Amino acid sequence: MTASQTETPLMPQAKVGRRPGTTGPFAKLPVELVRHIGELAVSEFARYAVTDYALLCRVSRYFAYCFTPNLYESINLGALRGSAVAKLLHTMSSAPMLSEHIRTIRVPSDYKLGTIVPTSSLLSMTSEAVRRIHGRDFLAELSTQLQDDSGPGMNRSLDRNPNTWLGIMITMAPNLQHLSWSLEHHHRAVETALHIPGPDDKMIISRLRTLAYEGDHANSPGRNYELLTPKLKLCCASIKHLSLERVHLLPQDCTYNAMPSQLVSCHFRHSAIGREVLTNLLKKNPHLEDLQLGRHHFGWGASQPFVSRAEAGDILRAQGKALTNIWISCCRYVDGAAPPAGEDDFVGSLRPLTRLRALAINPDDVTDARDDSRALQHSLPPSLEELHLGPRTRRASRPVFRQLRQLTGSRAFARLRSVRVELQVHGVDGGSVAIHDIARHNLARRQRGWDRPLFHTQRIELALTRNFRPWQASEVLDNLVWAGSSIFDLL
Repeated sequence: MTASQTETPLMPQAKVGRRPGTTGPFAKLPVELVRHIGELAVSEFARYAVTDYALLCRVSRYFAYCFTPNLYESINLGALRGSAVAKLLHTMSSAPMLSEHIRTIRVPSDYKLGTIVPTSSLLSMTSEAVRRIHGRDFLAELSTQLQDDSGPGMNRSLDRNPNTWLGIMITMAPNLQHLSWSLEHHHRAVETALHIPGPDDKMIISRLRTLAYEGDHANSPGRNYELLTPKLKLCCASIKHLSLERVHLLPQDCTYNAMPSQLVSCHFRHSAIGREVLTNLLKKNPHLEDLQLGRHHFGWGASQPFVSRAEAGDILRAQGKALTNIWISCCRYVDGAAPPAGEDDFVGSLRPLTRLRALAINPDDVTDARDDSRALQHSLPPSLEELHLGPRTRRASRPVFRQLRQLTGSRAFARLRSVRVELQVHGVDGGSVAIHDIARHNLARRQRGWDRPLFHTQRIELALTRNFRPWQASEVLDNLVWAGSSIFDLL
């Protein structure tokens, strides 16, 4: 839904099931062609906010027939203000044919309803539709959960508990495939709605194709980590794209037989997952290509149920050989259980992953041989096309530069086209460093009469995660030495 749809009620419950008679230039065009023309118009003029499906539906009855499915296909609740949500729920309840068009529901971060809709009124409005779709037992269990969440009298305003109306909304969209929401850790109504078995003994979560969830902020100082990362049950066998942020996933939260088996991408951010969960996810998803453990909360020690970096490396080498894209970074250790002094916890070599094309990782996670200039080359697969390293402290950057020189100059890594290196310096302000095109370096070498290109890599980007002053940026780049020449000598 777009912004203009929030100013007026949603489309009336028209006869959308049968093609109406029409006249005019579009009368003889097939519905599919008219929809394609409308999609092009909406995408072309979306940035000017002058055309959307709501406007197209108002042109004529024929246009309403053609574009009503597009209008309801994706519901972005961030565009709804005032009583628009109540109108939407009323439409979904009284016009089930319109609800069947809904494929996607998105709730942006920090979204507030902005109006008072008591839970009792909401249930009265939607109970018949929920019972019709899912049965009496489902409605009874959901109503019980909503009453528990809302408190005595069921008059709690939903702008303080948006999970309540979201839980009801997803139950009234029988063809929902994509769900994305970002709310606080209290999400029992939504969890209940997703996991209650319906008349066919299938849960709503089992038919989703894309699931994205972001919990409360897990890095807030002085707050209980366990309370801030809710345990979300993972029972979605048909899902293809999974993105979870700030959650715990342990074996008791994942029924093996109901775990995803068709995943193409799986992203965990600011999360903590169990060893068995990661192992089973990779084992059950042979077509998984994209795995991200971004700013992950790793475990350490036998008493911790969460996977450590070393264990993650073992699992990847054993079960992740089909992966083409990996991002691994450590934000913290669960409960502060970091490795003791003298013990290392790193992912290790990823060279067995022969299909890997893109990798983002801290160089210390793939090798501990800091003095070996070929250590990075021996730890990465030659199939790499994109490499993102960092961040590291500037003090430890020179070994990485030496290893990158060997890596980018190696014929074995001829496919490598892009390298990004992050440097981190504490307590420094201002400045920036630009991107360097390696093709310019090769041109300089040819002008000097050197036939062999210095790099196979087309681009190297030096990124600074903490800003440098210009003089410090120059000093750092002077230390980036390739084949005995400063990078500035080659420009």
